[in-house]
Amino acid sequence: MKKTVRTIAIYIFAAVLAVFCLFTVSAQSFLTARAAAYAAELTGFDSTNVLDDLEGSTIAGKEFNLADYAPNAYTKTDAILLAEYCYGYYENMRSDYGLYVYVWNPQLTGYDLRSELNQIELATAANDHYNKYPLEFLNMSEEPGYEGVLYKFKVSLSADQKDEIFEDFSGKSERYYHVSGIELLQNGELNATDYNVNKAFVYSGYAEGYGPDAEAESTLVFRQETGKTLELDVHSTAYRPEGNNGVNRFTQDSLHSVYFAVPNETIEEYGELTAVHATWRNAVLTPTIVVSQNVLNKYDGLEEQLYDNLGVNIGKSGDFKYAFYADALNDDTANYGFGYQFTYNRVEDPNDLYIRWLFGNYVGLIWAYSDPITGYSANPKHVANMSESDVLDTLYMYLPVNTNDVSNYVVPSGTTKAQMLELSETVYKDSNKINGKYAEELFASVDEDFTDIVIKNDEEFSLTSTTLKGGWDRFWAGFTGDWDKNLNTEYETLTAIYPVKESDMVGDTEAICKNLKIGIGDFEEFKEYYDSHKDDYTVYLFRYQQSDYEAIDCTIFDNTNGDKWYELDEDPYCYIFQETVNLDFDIIDVSFTDDQLKTTVIAVISDPIDVIPEPTPPIGMEDEVPWLTIVLLLAVSIGGIVVTRIVKHYAKKTK
Repeated sequence: MKKTVRTIAIYIFAAVLAVFCLFTVSAQSFLTARAAAYAAELTGFDSTNVLDDLEGSTIAGKEFNLADYAPNAYTKTDAILLAEYCYGYYENMRSDYGLYVYVWNPQLTGYDLRSELNQIELATAANDHYNKYPLEFLNMSEEPGYEGVLYKFKVSLSADQKDEIFEDFSGKSERYYHVSGIELLQNGELNATDYNVNKAFVYSGYAEGYGPDAEAESTLVFRQETGKTLELDVHSTAYRPEGNNGVNRFTQDSLHSVYFAVPNETIEEYGELTAVHATWRNAVLTPTIVVSQNVLNKYDGLEEQLYDNLGVNIGKSGDFKYAFYADALNDDTANYGFGYQFTYNRVEDPNDLYIRWLFGNYVGLIWAYSDPITGYSANPKHVANMSESDVLDTLYMYLPVNTNDVSNYVVPSGTTKAQMLELSETVYKDSNKINGKYAEELFASVDEDFTDIVIKNDEEFSLTSTTLKGGWDRFWAGFTGDWDKNLNTEYETLTAIYPVKESDMVGDTEAICKNLKIGIGDFEEFKEYYDSHKDDYTVYLFRYQQSDYEAIDCTIFDNTNGDKWYELDEDPYCYIFQETVNLDFDIIDVSFTDDQLKTTVIAVISDPIDVIPEPTPPIGMEDEVPWLTIVLLLAVSIGGIVVTRIVKHYAKKTK
């Protein structure tokens, strides 16, 4: 009885309100009076069911029929309608305003409907840049045979975003919404899939009570149009110059780029590519150890110590079998110094004294130790300068790599990503997840907001590479004290958008990568991509960010016997690195400019990707200068000269 009374009340209220905030399509209301009354009087429009909303509506010129949206294996997920709700003429009406998206899922794909990665790509003016807005899932169809076929989402708009939309529509007779695509996260996937929608919904008039005359009846109508989109297959790469960037001896410039192919017919129609609109979320990885898996297998308990202590603050001492030690230059020290460190070689002979060449003022970066340097260094200058902040007391990630020598091995980005996912699901399974996938412990910092930027083709990046001159120049620099004259510093300016030419692909791998500024580890994939597209497409490199990459070669100490720390004899076998990554990088739209200087903005359909540059060995790790050999040879030479002169001197006296 109560249900009957409630239903009657709803119908009465509907009759009184008529078409409150209704959408009319070809003189037919989008929402039924019943749905509108239910929304206004009871729980709000967010709670109305997707099928109730669509019943009686007209979509693409045809009255909605559920049978037209039956499941099938051939149609991709699509947004069938963008509904504008209660757009108001006056500013004080904006709080009621909302946008709702109705999605057809014909293949019954399983989606993570609560993911923060579910978004809509939308422009509110023709030939304008697009924005991404989060989608809030409301409900789905539950009709037998149509379970999960139709979804209802709300576009999450902040007050500022609503103001921006209203500003776009100010003074215009029509309100233009071009939905280029929707991004939905499939279950089990890392990144969302971007579905091509390419529908423009053009509204005019006002719902009853929301126009300039509050007493006027509804004049709200809309029509559907088709816009233009461009589908891009986006791949990432990163490039680092040979030398450091001047920050310190172990920090390099890292150039982040993506590449994609644009159909030549598009370029012929609209002109050259002149701007790219992209978004991504910056994050910096925690210091991470790269170590040979062979070394981990060789020394009993080494990998167990690494794995078992991930995420554990070990402090400055502890009962460990192994220690990791790396030299790091003080950030506040710009000069290069000169000196020797006298060190006992406890691997071969505890009494054997050898000389180690030092550049600059060093501090220690140590993980998992019980004072491994104590009793190891006779003159530990670098340790004496170390502060508590220089001690790496917590290790969150390490990368085991299948190579005997890490000094010339470029770690595939997939290796880093796989380890991040593995640790996020095991060691850090209960932690908060960044973008819903990576444990927050894996990052030293994460930007709160996404970078959202339009980069034009005439914008430039400058790469710095400072390297030492030849071996003898390095040696004599220590004696002259004029170190700057023994450094080679190169600056190279690069445009942000570069169309790859056939001539760029001539030469050996190293030369091509250096010319195009792509990673050597990415070359084979890049070449295959270029060769498969070069006939009908233009492959573009889009350089969008420059960051710092830090890498320091690392030494492992062994204390398994419990008496003294010994340096392991594999060299080089590990290093520590830290880098910036770009999460959910996505190209939103691109701009083309023709010979008449007319610019056309075209929405892009591309799946977001995580850009994780390849870890590379530290500067000079694979080409260490044999300073001891040089010093000894010099000493022998000088000694020989001295002995020869002495012999000659006494020979003259005896004559």
